[in-house]
Amino acid sequence: MSPSFSAGSWGYVNPSAVVSWGNSRASVLGGYSYRAADPYRDGSGALFTTYANYRPDAMNTQSFDIDTGWGRAYFSPSAGHSVQAAYTRQQADHVLYPYLLMDGLADDADRLNVSYAAARDGARFKAISARAYYSAVEHWMTDALRVSSAGAAREYSMATEANTATTGGNVEVVIGGATAGVEAFRREWDATTALAGSKYAPQYSIPSWRRTTSASSRTTKAGSGTARHWLPGDGSTIRTPRRMRQRRTRTSTSRTTGRGPWRPRTREPRARSA
Repeated sequence: MSPSFSAGSWGYVNPSAVVSWGNSRASVLGGYSYRAADPYRDGSGALFTTYANYRPDAMNTQSFDIDTGWGRAYFSPSAGHSVQAAYTRQQADHVLYPYLLMDGLADDADRLNVSYAAARDGARFKAISARAYYSAVEHWMTDALRVSSAGAAREYSMATEANTATTGGNVEVVIGGATAGVEAFRREWDATTALAGSKYAPQYSIPSWRRTTSASSRTTKAGSGTARHWLPGDGSTIRTPRRMRQRRTRTSTSRTTGRGPWRPRTREPRARSA
């Protein structure tokens, strides 16, 4: 185990730890990091939150509060074969953006990779590798900490939800002097804003977009030259606003994304003394 700790001005702290174990056939590694800080003060001693439209009870909340965890595992069932998996999760439940009209109340990212590889020396079928991956970000911003939210029907008068996700995989083989492979992936992203002045009706900043792409490549070697051929394929769809209205709802206490129900974090921002 390898713990570490760093600290800085304005209440900045960053404790972290990494744990690992391994032998000739298997290994695992895991880690965790926490980062947080208070609002900084300028040369006159004033908090930067006093220059933006923060509510009095939000002046001393933390500037940011971020948790990150990661893990990786490796296993070799036999000589020349290996399997690896890696996952990272970052969760930022509280990030102030004084230069914007809203602050981040949820900014969560997930990344997952799983791969397999096999190699044989001296064989015509020399190697094969395969990988699957997934990444997603859920971003939720509101003005709940600003004076502009006072008197609103919900805890905020404006909010934006932005989501993105990518899922894909690839396979590559080496046969003799040629390498061939194929990769396919699917990408989704959307952003929606709600305003009290518009009775919180969803406003679609960008269309909810889904794109699926596949491409295969073949590399051949002849003497000192190399030729690469690409055979791409692409399919894209856009969900119309009407369909989005049928499948997306948002209230002051919950919101629903295309990937399933979402519930706000129960942990409240921790107040700091001035």
